[in-house]
Amino acid sequence: MKKRAIRYIKISFCIAVIALVAFSQVSIVYAKTIIINQLPRYLAHPNVRAFLDTIAYAEGTLNVDGYKTLYTYKLFSSFDDHPRQRIYGEHQGRTLCSTAAGRYQFLQPIWDKVAARIGAKNFTPINQDLAAIYLLAERGALLSILGNDFDSAVAQSGSVWSSFPGAGRGQPEKNKKELARIYETQLNYYLKKENSALLKEKYSKYIQGKRP
Repeated sequence: MKKRAIRYIKISFCIAVIALVAFSQVSIVYAKTIIINQLPRYLAHPNVRAFLDTIAYAEGTLNVDGYKTLYTYKLFSSFDDHPRQRIYGEHQGRTLCSTAAGRYQFLQPIWDKVAARIGAKNFTPINQDLAAIYLLAERGALLSILGNDFDSAVAQSGSVWSSFPGAGRGQPEKNKKELARIYETQLNYYLKKENSALLKEKYSKYIQGKRP
């Protein structure tokens, strides 16, 4: 009788563990789905727009051609897909090569992974924005941005953008104070009533659920 009771307890424990693991996996999938579904709502958030501009500044793409810029600042013409071009350049006597493209200089493998997760069918500016926001959310930086914790957001973003301080990939890195200055300037711009209204108008259809 005692052996049977112990066996029952072991079986029950195993079932509980399996159920917990299964629930955890479902929770992770659900959480990722929620993140993806909510991405468009952040397109018009002043903090997020300012941080996206800060990334663009660090990557050298804070200009009218930023969304169609390749590594070494060459331009591509079609937003149908990531350009998938390997470009060679020189830095401090070293030859570097990269497939980086767009306003946030997505490497091709990174873009392919993120595009699949967010359902991006092209490389349009709106999808580039959403992909950048997804990467920020994945690293925990989005929460820091929304919580006005700029320092943490920069530290969490270094694993994605080589131009951020502390990235340590042998490429030029911007100073955090310099990035903070850009962020504050852009944030003040987006917080102005008229500019905030323009943001909401520009992205309203995506915030309301239209797919880019």
